[in-house]
Amino acid sequence: MRFIFAILVAATLSACASGARPVAMISGTTPGMADIRDEFIVASVTGGEETSPMWVSKVSSDDFKQALIASLQRAGAYDPSSGLKISAELISLEQPLLGISMTVTPTVDYTIVNRAGATVLSERVVSPFTAQFSDSFLAVERLRLANEGAIRENIRQFLALLSLRDFSVPTS
Repeated sequence: MRFIFAILVAATLSACASGARPVAMISGTTPGMADIRDEFIVASVTGGEETSPMWVSKVSSDDFKQALIASLQRAGAYDPSSGLKISAELISLEQPLLGISMTVTPTVDYTIVNRAGATVLSERVVSPFTAQFSDSFLAVERLRLANEGAIRENIRQFLALLSLRDFSVPTS
């Protein structure tokens, strides 16, 4: 009887939710993506939520910001003294309550403001990502993996947008 109780306690403790990890949300560049011609700083990231271990995995604003900065660094497009400021607002993080495959869809509004304070880019990026049952047996782990993959894909799509623009050239 004690053995069964110990197994139940261990299973319950191992099923605690954990937040998305910044290192797992860092986007790499993809083949065919043009070089990003400008350098940016991340002014703010808002809209994230801290994870409650007794509830479900979430993405905090701070962890999202760390991943966005690291992704820009990896792409060679981060400069803390730059005049181009990125703000990101996590509008929503659609998550399933249950499921074998878990698809998470973040909606993020990105805004870039130049040194003069003018908005030079305002884009909404929506990027679903699915974690499969084969990725993890535990649903709470699968949801965290889906969160990380969805934000990583969202950042990747944003970097792809940046690679298509040259913000030093005025648009008319």
